[in-house]
Amino acid sequence: MPRATVIIPTHDHDETLPMAVDSARAQTISHIEVMILGDGVTPEVRGVAEGLVAADHRVRFLDLPKGEHHGESSRDTAVREATSEAIFYLCDDDLLLPRHVENLLALLVTCDLVQCRNGFIDTSGELVLYPTDLSLPEAIEWHLRTPRRNAVSLTGTAHTRSSYLLLDEGWTTTPVGEWPDHYMWKKFLRRDGVRAATHPEMTAVQLPTSAGREQVQQRERAAELRWWAERLQQPHAHDWLQAQVSAVTSRQLDRTHRLQVDATLALRREREQLSREREAHGAALAAADERLRALQSRYAALSGRFDVQRARLRRIQRSRSWRLTSPLRRLTSLLRPSRSPP
Repeated sequence: MPRATVIIPTHDHDETLPMAVDSARAQTISHIEVMILGDGVTPEVRGVAEGLVAADHRVRFLDLPKGEHHGESSRDTAVREATSEAIFYLCDDDLLLPRHVENLLALLVTCDLVQCRNGFIDTSGELVLYPTDLSLPEAIEWHLRTPRRNAVSLTGTAHTRSSYLLLDEGWTTTPVGEWPDHYMWKKFLRRDGVRAATHPEMTAVQLPTSAGREQVQQRERAAELRWWAERLQQPHAHDWLQAQVSAVTSRQLDRTHRLQVDATLALRREREQLSREREAHGAALAAADERLRALQSRYAALSGRFDVQRARLRRIQRSRSWRLTSPLRRLTSLLRPSRSPP
């Protein structure tokens, strides 16, 4: 039984497929199975795949009809037909370094889902990293709660066949609004007690179409991949790539530190502004309180004067002279000329 199965889904990349397969065949663990998963392939891809099968007995070709979306359901078929316990994935326009299977097999002894350090090459040739560590609970939680963010690609990821078969659902057609890989890996990460890990070394080189290569012709894609394949075949290529990863990590940490400093300064400025506004509002409030106290004092004085006048009027109305002059006041009222309009 092979120690690992490397599944390579393909549709129409006949020029890059041989380089991807060669990188899988060149692993330090030689007893492997390389499964070319045909998703409604073109005649050119079929010819290339059949040639690769003829050249190496470790290569298999599953020539399946075109599946829905990216043919995710065909990947389920491939996993179930694999003859090894360790299932690896590789896109047909990416590359594996020779120690990739060896490194991840060591993690799969105790884990269900593993990956190498993840990242990709952008169109300018620069390395971009996806920092994560699946052994951390917060990393798993981040993948589960964030619908459109993912740090686990197809290339560079592996899982055990037995843990896959225990899932309620394996590879299926991805719903609208989800990413195929992210949608699949979340099925693993939702399991209670899932064991996952990220290897500290980058042993997979990805040149994804989604990173700005949508309009690039296949011949250009093949030339770019060939450059990387030749570069990775040179002595000390593994150490060179890890040095690149370290340099990019340092730059990302520096950038993160600068962002933290900028955020701290912005927060400090915001707090100072709030303090100034609080002081200004406090002064305005104090002035308003002072005006209110003055109005209240004036109101109290007027109320006192009113009470005095009212008490005086009541004494007059209770007096003997007021009662004696009451008929005179009524007569005066009757003799007073009318003020009604003509």
